[in-house]
Amino acid sequence: MKIRKELLITLGSHFILDLKEATRPITGFDDNLYMAEKLKEFTIGVFNAVPPNEYFETRLFDEDDFIRKHLLARFRDKMKPFMELRLDYYLTKNEFRLKILFERLNIREPIFNIEEYEYWANNLLVHFDRLIDHLYLTPPDSQLHQPDQLQLTDANKSSKELREKAAAEKGYTRNRQTLIYYYQMLCLGYKANSNRAKLAEFAHHLFAEPLDKIENSGIYKRFKLAPDKLSGPEKSLTDLQYVYNLFDSIKLLPALDLIRKDIALAEEELNRERKNTRH
Repeated sequence: MKIRKELLITLGSHFILDLKEATRPITGFDDNLYMAEKLKEFTIGVFNAVPPNEYFETRLFDEDDFIRKHLLARFRDKMKPFMELRLDYYLTKNEFRLKILFERLNIREPIFNIEEYEYWANNLLVHFDRLIDHLYLTPPDSQLHQPDQLQLTDANKSSKELREKAAAEKGYTRNRQTLIYYYQMLCLGYKANSNRAKLAEFAHHLFAEPLDKIENSGIYKRFKLAPDKLSGPEKSLTDLQYVYNLFDSIKLLPALDLIRKDIALAEEELNRERKNTRH
């Protein structure tokens, strides 16, 4: 579905004006930095939220509670412009609140679809990162200014980056994905010395990732190193323990036996490394 970039440009212009007005009473470096970091944290919390459903793990994020605990409790009456403008409605994916925002701004368009929300949220995060950098780069005792516009990034790139960032925060990493696939293949009867190029090519279909040449495949490069060479001993041990818990949750006993052995080897490797470091 095509992203309505003109809509987001319009919304971005309103957001910048309202952000300046909402934070006008907030003065000083420390308070402005705190506000920017909390707005970024709020945006990530909203993005990562998963409502109750029968397929995925529920991950709740109480938007109002966050505003009360982290912003109202600190800034109190300085938050009046923020609350009057409901700046947080720019950061939400709640349909009712987005409709209220669009009506206030006289935007006569349907609210975001999923792709548009991901694109918008990513650009908000980029903006908050730029704002935080800008604050750090402002000389002491100088007047603080906010960026004058919300710069929109490439739509496809931004959505992918945000999904990967959110996934990493939940513990979903490429190394762990590789380990899960590796142990699945072993459970199906493949050997550790099987043709990993063919298995990696199969994984591209499984993960719906386009493949040009297998030599350029990130999946293949990681798969060749599984299970114990994907990272350093300490990180490898952490990833193996994480994957063990996943397989334990579905009681896939053959995988658990294999991973236990690799965990023991990883612990031995880590102990050797620590002993060598001490000497």
